[in-house]
Amino acid sequence: MKYPQLKLDNQLCHRLYMASNSVVRAYRDALNALELTYPQYVVMMALWEEDKITIAQLLKKTAIDGGAMTQILKKMTDKQLLVVI
Repeated sequence: MKYPQLKLDNQLCHRLYMASNSVVRAYRDALNALELTYPQYVVMMALWEEDKITIAQLLKKTAIDGGAMTQILKKMTDKQLLVVI
């Protein structure tokens, strides 16, 4: 290869991606038993830390995209896991 530094294994972004996937996989069985996705779990953890939190604060705390957060909150509300006031 002409530019070995460009090999996938040499890319920090790819290593971080692999590490992130490993963490999500480590939680998968426990979360499946609770019928939660990893993003839903992250939201639950943020909500457990504070009694009242705005959606803007939740977005900042979790670093979840606004569109994704809307879907996560809808699914969690439908499952009666939370109430949006």
